[in-house]
Amino acid sequence: LMAPAFYDGSIYVYQEGVSTQFLTDLGLVIPPVVKDYAGSASSLIPKADLVDVLSVGDVVVWLTTSEKAEAALVADPIIQQLRSTEEDSNIFTGLEIGGAVNFSTVLSLPWLADQIVPMLADILN
Repeated sequence: LMAPAFYDGSIYVYQEGVSTQFLTDLGLVIPPVVKDYAGSASSLIPKADLVDVLSVGDVVVWLTTSEKAEAALVADPIIQQLRSTEEDSNIFTGLEIGGAVNFSTVLSLPWLADQIVPMLADILN
């Protein structure tokens, strides 16, 4: 689970916790190499490491909040090198799905499941 933009040459990766719980409950796993960046409060992956770190996963979920944020990521030369880009296995959430992932509630979880499970199935099957 990735933040939707670069900050000072790094990108925020969400570690196991409330924001990732729904996805991990679905069976997704945060690769151990991503956990190596958990030592700091910000869990930032330097842009130079991004291809190696993110290429170990089968799917990358980006908490994008707009089409503009998605377009900026897709246009980035580093993002274009990711295995998930080459294999079309990036999920860009958009505002509503991203909000439901980040701030899960009893009411949002069924809706979120209806939205994201088919996306994951398309990629992972």
